[in-house]
Amino acid sequence: MRKVAEIGIESLTPSAIGGYDPNKHDDILRGTSIRGLAAWWLRAIVSGKAYDGGDLQYREKAINVQKEVFGSTDKSSLLTVVQEVQSMKGINPSFLKRNGGIDHIRLKLLLMGKKDEDTLLKKMLRIFRGTVKVYSSAKLESHMDAAMLGLHAIVLSLLSEGIGKGSRRGLGAVKVSQVTLPDEVRRFLQSNGYNGLLSLGQDSEVVLKNVIDDALKLAGKALKEASGKRSGRSLPEIPSLSMRTAEVYVKKMNLGGTPEERLIRLNTTLKKLFLRSMAPSGSLPDILQKTKPCQKKTKKGKIIRVSEATALGSYILGLPRAASSPPTSHEYMVKFRTGNTQSCSTSRVKLSRSTKNQYSGFIGFRNGAYEHYRRASPLIVSLLDERTIVVSFFKSSDWQDELQWFTSHQKTVTAQSVTDAYNIVSNYLRHNFIKVWP
Repeated sequence: MRKVAEIGIESLTPSAIGGYDPNKHDDILRGTSIRGLAAWWLRAIVSGKAYDGGDLQYREKAINVQKEVFGSTDKSSLLTVVQEVQSMKGINPSFLKRNGGIDHIRLKLLLMGKKDEDTLLKKMLRIFRGTVKVYSSAKLESHMDAAMLGLHAIVLSLLSEGIGKGSRRGLGAVKVSQVTLPDEVRRFLQSNGYNGLLSLGQDSEVVLKNVIDDALKLAGKALKEASGKRSGRSLPEIPSLSMRTAEVYVKKMNLGGTPEERLIRLNTTLKKLFLRSMAPSGSLPDILQKTKPCQKKTKKGKIIRVSEATALGSYILGLPRAASSPPTSHEYMVKFRTGNTQSCSTSRVKLSRSTKNQYSGFIGFRNGAYEHYRRASPLIVSLLDERTIVVSFFKSSDWQDELQWFTSHQKTVTAQSVTDAYNIVSNYLRHNFIKVWP
């Protein structure tokens, strides 16, 4: 194994280590967690570069590069990620609860239905300092471009997104304190003008922009000639770090001196960006409330109230997991086009009381039964350092054909409606954050 880099990291906000299951928590940080996160960002990097080049096969090529760098079930990985933890401690649950920390949108879901919140918070949340070691299974001299692409994906994922549960909502944010590189790697970066990893110590937003630009340059080397020409007006099918469809913003603010304080203060920003589906009133975030007119005319000429108009557009912030409670006025039902006459119908499907009592999230009607459906938010929020919030925004077309509002209205999802909804989000971000890329 050849050493590629050592990355020093430390907690900016508490981490809930583990997978999606809210009842299972890890006491240690595993290298597989970081590799999985980096693989997602690598796909976004490569697909974004190919998409901007007009390549019709941007999705397939991104997956192939990901398999080459991080492996798959039938292919060994070029890079191996090993995590070493130097220190780890729990959090102060009383401080978090006393100051509203458990109102964090993700913590609310993790604590839902739990009686002993203090014990669970102590068990679940961790603050740590450690090192991420990256190794190559092949000689660097013959695989340097691919290894550097993977390394940049790892660093970018740590800069832009947290580790563990709720990592897209500010939990598990880490600071990249240093990147130690072997002489061979450092010379390669310097001679080819890749300055992102060498600029640590400068303003964090400058480092972030440089790492993104370098990652896209490296992705260009991994891609062969474009396969056909893509229409310039279509959205990518997957979240892609494209100069046309992705945006990265930052915001400087006083976030406090401890990970717990930062999470509490960050939550104020999160409430403005994400659906507060747990709120009794089903209230909508500022990102929608401040960008919609007071009334809206439907295709049939009917005027609907502002609360209904904003709710009809709220799907763009993601379709969260269903919860076992009665639906609020701001919930949707997903309608799949699978050949089933009921699911393809444009008329509203009447939900039985038992179904309404079972779901308050987003559900799909498929093959005669309601199924859970989830679509992640296009927004990822984390911290770059102790004073800088970072927001990554991805526009893509991977939405279901039709969404149905539980109350009275239906939302047909088209490329234009998705673009219009994305533009509302972009407009809010431009007015409230500083754009650093592209």
